[in-house]
Amino acid sequence: MKRALLLPFLIVLVAVISLSCERMGQEPPAEGLVPLQDIPIEYGSLVSVTMTEQYPGWAQLWFQNDAGTINMVRVRWMTGQMLEGVMTVSRTQSVSEGE
Repeated sequence: MKRALLLPFLIVLVAVISLSCERMGQEPPAEGLVPLQDIPIEYGSLVSVTMTEQYPGWAQLWFQNDAGTINMVRVRWMTGQMLEGVMTVSRTQSVSEGE
């Protein structure tokens, strides 16, 4: 009787252990990586640096220029690399509700 229950017990044990493991974040694509370069002055002043547990070893550098445009550069600080693409958020003047 004990031997008959051993296999199902082991299957349940392996399933519980695998479900309890912490999932790691997806790595950003490696094909867009370039060596860390000078960051263009046009991006503006550095206003923030953020990191997330989802992407260990990565940081996001947030810049804002005089026009209010926000640029985010993703840096893999452990290897001295950065993603080629930069996320840009342009700021526009808001429209008031009464117009």
